[in-house]
Amino acid sequence: MTVNVMANAMDRYPYVGVRPYSAEEEGCFFGRAREAAELVDLWRAERLVVLHGGAGSGKTSLLHAGLPPWTGGGAVDVLPIGRFVNRSPLPVAALPEHNPYTLALLTLWSPGEPANRLAGLTVLEFLRRRPAPRDRFGHPLLTLAAIDQAEELYGGPPEHAGHREAFLAELAEALSELDHLHVLLAVRDEYLPELMSGQARPALPFPLGPLTRDGALEAVARPIEGTGRWFADRVAENIVDDLSAGTGFVEPTLLQVVCSRLWNALPDDVETITADDLARYASVDRSLAAFCGSAVAGAAEEHDVSALQLAAWLQRNLTGVRAGGAVSEGAAEAEGVPSRVLRDLEDRHLLTVEAGAYRLLAAPLARAFERIDGKDLDAWAVEPRDRLDAAGAALADGELALAERRLELALRVSDEWDLRFRAEAESLGGDIAFARNEPARAEQHYRAAASLYETLQNTRAVAVLLVAIGRSLVAQGRAAEAMDSVRAAADRLPGDTFVHTELAHVLWRLGQNRTSLTVLREVIATDVSGGDALRVRGELLAELGEAEPALRDLDRVRGHQSSRVRAARALALATLGRLPEARAEVGMALASVGSDGPALLWAARVKAMDGDPAAAMDLAERSLSAHTPLSASQRDMALRFSAVETGRDD
Repeated sequence: MTVNVMANAMDRYPYVGVRPYSAEEEGCFFGRAREAAELVDLWRAERLVVLHGGAGSGKTSLLHAGLPPWTGGGAVDVLPIGRFVNRSPLPVAALPEHNPYTLALLTLWSPGEPANRLAGLTVLEFLRRRPAPRDRFGHPLLTLAAIDQAEELYGGPPEHAGHREAFLAELAEALSELDHLHVLLAVRDEYLPELMSGQARPALPFPLGPLTRDGALEAVARPIEGTGRWFADRVAENIVDDLSAGTGFVEPTLLQVVCSRLWNALPDDVETITADDLARYASVDRSLAAFCGSAVAGAAEEHDVSALQLAAWLQRNLTGVRAGGAVSEGAAEAEGVPSRVLRDLEDRHLLTVEAGAYRLLAAPLARAFERIDGKDLDAWAVEPRDRLDAAGAALADGELALAERRLELALRVSDEWDLRFRAEAESLGGDIAFARNEPARAEQHYRAAASLYETLQNTRAVAVLLVAIGRSLVAQGRAAEAMDSVRAAADRLPGDTFVHTELAHVLWRLGQNRTSLTVLREVIATDVSGGDALRVRGELLAELGEAEPALRDLDRVRGHQSSRVRAARALALATLGRLPEARAEVGMALASVGSDGPALLWAARVKAMDGDPAAAMDLAERSLSAHTPLSASQRDMALRFSAVETGRDD
């Protein structure tokens, strides 16, 4: 009997701790049956629903483990759960131009498809080309699409604001065109007003609060059914009552923290979990103290601050005589606590934010802080893979310093003989450097990653990294070397349209325009969607003055509304004498152009054709010092605009 109990107990982990439940763990997910049923009914009935709640309220667990049993009734087409941050296995420098939010979502909706083939597709284009299931009458089944953590739309660097607006426009277009599409967005409470106001169609909110007492009791007792263990009378009730602190409600994350710690601490021969077991192995206060210490230690390590000082600051401001108090980011900054640390502690479910002020997630945490000891603040234990994923998420958010810090920590605790891990880490290091506009350092990282993948005999990974190396070389003005790198990639993947499109782009940079057009024509003939090749050809034709075919290509690239595409389109329109349209297009291009040399040069040419030589000169001069450099022929043209055509002496 004891042996069976031990086997059952060790084979089953009924509680997940601080992380969310996965779809595979739906059999252990309890306490949300009413909310799941109501939410699915609303999702089926309405075109756009917004699930909202605080950090740690269980939105992700509900989507992954709570909804699937309820969506199965009736014939429906359910897409995989989406997100706006999903690190592509391809290096950033090897991806075609794309909207990062759209691409992250589509790679999760279509996990088997290479990211470079999805880049540039809109949500509508993806759904239309996807073979959607149909009923016996040939009508499309109801398509249910859920997107988790929609607050990620509002992260990222400032230049991503345009991508956010473009994605919301894509979503509105898909909902308008596809009557069978029903979308569910999950978002934190503080982002709800902005998300709701940004929608082109009315959205229905669905709030998700803490667990009720009955729901919390289910979440404690039901998952261990069939494990050979059970709770003695009143033990589950005592856990729930301690966590509710008299409110009648329980935060799901804290319940999981306590129950998982208790489960892992119990000796294998325990069958009946008694009040003495709870007190001896994992009392509520002791478990929450360890949780608080781990959250503080993790945030302190990642942001390079003192864990002891951070814990003392939190206790001083949010617990004790000021229990239930709150602090703003500004007040924290004034006392030397960076605002990003507070946001990190919210992500770790220690804090929650209301009306711009942070407070402890729940009242029992105030008691827990009084019991934190030095062991709780020791080095934060986390897997290297989790650290690497967190570094990728920070990069996607535009937090480049944090991304570097997390990458450094990942490498510090990783196995130096895990070549695949180190190859991925080097590639991510290249991505971070590329985002910092440090192409020489990016090149070094990409070369190191390529060497490791060569050892692992991963031909495709090596080829893609050679493309990334080529783009890094182009950014350094070393187009001839870039050609060697991209040709080597093409030799490894002779039929890959993505690599050959990049080959055509480098040929253009070297002034071999007609050869470039020939390669692009072959790529487009092979890839019926055209992919990135249409964009590159449209831009090249616009630069060469072949305006009508340029517009035909650029008008087909609906998913690429980048500043460069808009500037090329404006140039083609101006060449045809359609100046009012060109003005509007170039205005949108300049609103988000950043430091893109070719786009700035094409905008300068439009301004010159529109009779504004001063603006043409200014834009041409900006193009000469842009982070994305001009080719030799483009540079010559920019110099003419800045000096000769404007009448200024050299």
